[in-house]
Amino acid sequence: MRRFCLCVDAAKYQKICFVLTDDERAVLDLRRRGFCNAELAAELNRSERTVNRLVRSIVDKIDGL
Repeated sequence: MRRFCLCVDAAKYQKICFVLTDDERAVLDLRRRGFCNAELAAELNRSERTVNRLVRSIVDKIDGL
């Protein structure tokens, strides 16, 4: 199982926010505050599978910058 670190500096955060969907941005903001995927799913009223998909999408977009 791959663990994703979504720690980004302020400049990269500003760049990435323009290419993220609203759901991806919500996931990124909560992950930066220390929420785990289960907590994210409960907070956003989504399934853990959906949250995992969103996290992978965010990581792919961050890696593409």
